[in-house]
Amino acid sequence: MARGLIGCAAAVCIGFAGVGVSPAPSAQTGEARSVSLAEFGATADMLVPELAPIVDPGKLELYFDLVNLAEDDREMLREVAAGAQMEVMSASMALLEDFRFDVPEAEGGEEGDVPEQQMRAFMKMYETMHDESTRVVERFFEDLELMMPAEAADRFDRVRRAHRRDTYMSQRSMGMGGMSAVPGQAVDVVRLAYDQGLLEREDVSMVLEEYERAIDRELNDYVDAQMDPFEMAEMSFETAEDPDAQAEMWEEVKERTRKQMDAGRDLARVNERFSRRVVGMLRGEERDGFELAVKRTRFPQVYGESFADTSLDRAMSLGSLTGEQRTALDDLMLSYEEDRAVIDE
Repeated sequence: MARGLIGCAAAVCIGFAGVGVSPAPSAQTGEARSVSLAEFGATADMLVPELAPIVDPGKLELYFDLVNLAEDDREMLREVAAGAQMEVMSASMALLEDFRFDVPEAEGGEEGDVPEQQMRAFMKMYETMHDESTRVVERFFEDLELMMPAEAADRFDRVRRAHRRDTYMSQRSMGMGGMSAVPGQAVDVVRLAYDQGLLEREDVSMVLEEYERAIDRELNDYVDAQMDPFEMAEMSFETAEDPDAQAEMWEEVKERTRKQMDAGRDLARVNERFSRRVVGMLRGEERDGFELAVKRTRFPQVYGESFADTSLDRAMSLGSLTGEQRTALDDLMLSYEEDRAVIDE
């Protein structure tokens, strides 16, 4: 269970199954093996999902566009974001490499339980590091708010909402490989519209502002339904010697999981409703492009880029192709896309 707890706390619910938390080192058998967080499978960016959006150039540009930030100020904030990344990543890497767990070997060659005191020490270090990292991120948004034009002051709430969505999407991507427990749960309609160049359309923008407020409410409910990893760890420590209390704890975990699934379905319904509204406002290539972007986000395993897509793109990029070869590849790509569209649907 310790790997699951480490996963939730350090890797935003990425989860590593198979190892438990021990009430005391003496409960273990066999020699302990020293394991770092990095060896558990965590990476630096997993430790602070709030940071990921502000070091992604694509996400930064949306924030800047929402408040009509001048180019000079954009460049300055790009440097601020890069500095924030270095500051937080160095602290994260230190935690990943320096903090080690003593994982003993249990019977049958299986890995045993991580001692409770080590889990508690990790939780304390993680909370300290995360609090400081959160302050770094907050300073970035304070700088952005100071630099934006006065006439854009009423749009800053949109930036905050965008960051909350990006943080959530970052958590989903790290924790589940980009997938969601509920199809359509991890869709950001604003981001998809922005990537398609649709935010400049006033009619689309008005619908998206309505979407932002609706999805923000649902995200708050989703976060409220989540089980705090440190709370779960504390409950595990307290119930380790009491089977009845442990069973009660897992019933609570199941109930919280159910509520989280329900909140995920609510997120998916809001995303579906507003995606359809945007689609209804579009025509031709704009409509097709947006619909495909939504499908790829909802069902990445079905609509995501395949090996055939990559191979054909690489073949088309070859400078040595003759006109006849290029025409043959064009025909092959068209045939492939038509066949794939039928299969995907």
